[in-house]
Amino acid sequence: MAKNRYINTKFWSDNFIVELNPLDRYLFLYFLTNEHTKISGVYELPLRTISFETGLEKEMIEKMLIRLIGKIYYVEGWVFIVNFSKHQNSESEKIKTGIEKDFALIPEKIKTKLYDMYKISIQYDDGINYINTNSNPNPNPNPNPNPKEIRTEKKEQGKHLFSNSKYFNNLELFKTDFQKNPKYLKYDYEYYFEAIRDWSASGGNMKKDWIATAYNWARNDTNKNTPHLIKRYERSEYE
Repeated sequence: MAKNRYINTKFWSDNFIVELNPLDRYLFLYFLTNEHTKISGVYELPLRTISFETGLEKEMIEKMLIRLIGKIYYVEGWVFIVNFSKHQNSESEKIKTGIEKDFALIPEKIKTKLYDMYKISIQYDDGINYINTNSNPNPNPNPNPNPKEIRTEKKEQGKHLFSNSKYFNNLELFKTDFQKNPKYLKYDYEYYFEAIRDWSASGGNMKKDWIATAYNWARNDTNKNTPHLIKRYERSEYE
């Protein structure tokens, strides 16, 4: 049986959508309208199915998914669409029941990984909302923490995913801050922006200072004689 899904007519003028390229918009619409969608906006969908139905290569989809972070999260074959249920007919008790059932089907390990990677937890309140929060969805308080755990926790404070930084979806700001140090004017800031973004998203890697991280990567590449430079500098002393 065909399903009906409601999409806001302001979709095309949404600030997030406007910044996407045409193929990213196509994939975004696919996640909203494919026949596997659930009323909750949470459903299981293998990458191979996405590839087959969209005609996009798996490698391309993986890169595109990174650019959709903030609105759509993909965790080990599960799709999470932010505030999807808000745009459906949430006044219906049948729909509310369907949302609750969908929510109950999400494996605990998937919920935990969603939080660990993106600090996103799922809350139900007349619909499902995916909200940035610092409260762990699976708390396990330890009244007598190990001193080593305390040191580790302090070390992690202040770190964040690239997707939660001011540079995410803002290449121009990244370029401005990256090039403040004249030593790095020759380096390909766009390469390091994309490489760091993908690295952070693929493994949930966090850093306190993403520009300092980019500088470290550039220095390491230079030490290995494999620097990534802006084209006009490619035949420089760094070659």
